Amino acid sequence: MPFAGQIIRALDFPPTAWAEQQANEDNFGHADWQTGANVCGMSFMAPTSGRGTIFFHCRFGSIGSPATNANVSIHIRAGSTVGAGTTIPGGIPSEDDSLENPAPGVNTTTNRLGAATLRHLTGLTAGNTYNAVMVHQVVSGTATIFHRTMLWVPSP
Repeated sequence: MPFAGQIIRALDFPPTAWAEQQANEDNFGHADWQTGANVCGMSFMAPTSGRGTIFFHCRFGSIGSPATNANVSIHIRAGSTVGAGTTIPGGIPSEDDSLENPAPGVNTTTNRLGAATLRHLTGLTAGNTYNAVMVHQVVSGTATIFHRTMLWVPSP
């Protein structure tokens, strides 16, 4: 039995988690946040600190006429089933912290972008399992996603 303050490696230092999806999401045109047919998601365990960071990267393009903005974000929920469970505080996808590919210029039909960002999570329950999935939307028109990756790094 552990003593008070003793490090419990399985909880204090849970493993990182990684997800990758190379299959394209071609010509999507939905204004609400969706995962698409080729889901990029992962489950992960919260450390005793209740903190960690999800880094996410995407290569995607907003396409043609009419002009459009394409956005990619993450949706974070409680539970180990990717894409299911109760949304946690701070887990809702948002244009405010999404990767955004602005509308193509007047003489351009496709605007491609590769970008990465992160979301730092706090207040997680130590030892509980959570899941994150990448979601995307467009303001109008269509867009295509070419490659997505995610990485969970627990904070001590």
